[in-house]
Amino acid sequence: MPYKRLALAKADKWRLEQLEAADTARAAVHSGHKCTIDEINTGVTFYLISEDRYRLSQLFDYFEPTVWTMLKHRRNYAAVWDWVCHVCTANEGTSRRWVQCDRCLHWLHYACAGLTRKPRRNFFCCKCKLYYVKLYYVNLSH
Repeated sequence: MPYKRLALAKADKWRLEQLEAADTARAAVHSGHKCTIDEINTGVTFYLISEDRYRLSQLFDYFEPTVWTMLKHRRNYAAVWDWVCHVCTANEGTSRRWVQCDRCLHWLHYACAGLTRKPRRNFFCCKCKLYYVKLYYVNLSH
């Protein structure tokens, strides 16, 4: 399912999981826990929070004020050179054609995604496709 079609709580949880541990994200969504600076994942891909589709501004209530300030500051300075291909982890800026996964919002080079042209419909990276195939078969077995 594309990210834009997720229910609000699921979308919030997914977005928070990009910044912090899954259990912390779950606590924030379900019990109002405010994320601290120590709970931010050190390997976070900050270019993702600069994406319009990520909608960082809607997550304000989940963070302590100092963390929110840090995230806004980092979002404002994330740029094209912060982007890396989710497959090959290389960064060529705008010198190559890119495509964005409609589920995880990560960017991939066309060649790394196995594309030669822009997809006509939603595009899902291999990782998201695999996740949903596994989920489909698990649901069938129950």
